[in-house]
Amino acid sequence: MNKRGSPTLRVVVASETPEVRDQITRVVEREPGVRVVGQAHNSIEAMTKAKDLRPEVTVVDPYLPYLFGLDDVPLSRMSGLDTATGVTGELPGAMAVLLSNPNPALRERGPEAVAHLGRYSGDFWVPLRLRDLQAEANPKDRVVFADVWAEETQASHSKAMELSYQLVVWGGLSLVAGFALMLTWIMVFIGLPLAGGGLVAILLGLVIKGVASRFSSPIPRAETTEE
Repeated sequence: MNKRGSPTLRVVVASETPEVRDQITRVVEREPGVRVVGQAHNSIEAMTKAKDLRPEVTVVDPYLPYLFGLDDVPLSRMSGLDTATGVTGELPGAMAVLLSNPNPALRERGPEAVAHLGRYSGDFWVPLRLRDLQAEANPKDRVVFADVWAEETQASHSKAMELSYQLVVWGGLSLVAGFALMLTWIMVFIGLPLAGGGLVAILLGLVIKGVASRFSSPIPRAETTEE
């Protein structure tokens, strides 16, 4: 049970790469009331963990390998889709989330990446909440496709906001100075381009601020959950 009294949503994460598994774990556990109870590095281990731990949701890397034999040598690669459908087949009522390709999105920015799950609804990308996903589950379609979106780090966000502030300030000063020069009529040929440049700088600063606020803000951390 979590702090709000509702049952903790149990999740198993399956990916060949340890870094990606850890990143996906952090992404998943940002959602309140969700806890990763196991990780798997191939499809066989994913099926075993699912049977043993009985999670409500299993998050699967599409390139999860299938290992055959006692020597642990990869002879073939089993599609993550096969693993996802296998887990939902073994666990009635369980859901599986098949990620499109989490590796590039998470590897490019490393452990500092701020990322979360989402999926497209028409032309719009919307966040994916695992608890909502379980509530709206269709018994005939329990494998859901999703993406991992890695956002900029807080440091990058701060730099963008600082640049935006500087552009607006210097643009405002240039705009005022340009108008002042145009009032003299004699210096209008200098004041006009100066005011125009100031206006462009202000607009550019506002655009940078809007983009940084929309795409680079860190998402809230999940509350600590308890059994």
